[in-house]
Amino acid sequence: MPYDVTIDAAARRVHVRAFGPSSYDEAKVSIDRLVVDPAFEPTFSLLFDGREMEYLASYEDALRFRDLFQRMKDKFRGPMAIVVQGTARYGVSRMIASLLDLVGVKMEAFLSLPEAETWLDSHETS
Repeated sequence: MPYDVTIDAAARRVHVRAFGPSSYDEAKVSIDRLVVDPAFEPTFSLLFDGREMEYLASYEDALRFRDLFQRMKDKFRGPMAIVVQGTARYGVSRMIASLLDLVGVKMEAFLSLPEAETWLDSHETS
């Protein structure tokens, strides 16, 4: 699995570092594992660092992510920030964030880690 997941309960934040090749199916397995982890709480913020990831979601995958998070929106009530490199990944990440917004899940895409952290800090829930 190309995902390192760390739950920082004291900070109420999940850190996900993604690297190398991946797929929608691998991402879904990682998400499914996260939501059953006893240390995870649905109101935690999530910082997804995908700067080293080679996967670029297709439009079909983006719709699958929308559907997945719509079904699981009670598990993701905190803000989510995704950090990527490159114009294509940023554009796809913004599209996914827009699709998730339509189903009531708060996500934003960024090109820098400090910007994502600042955004998360200003949108955290308790």
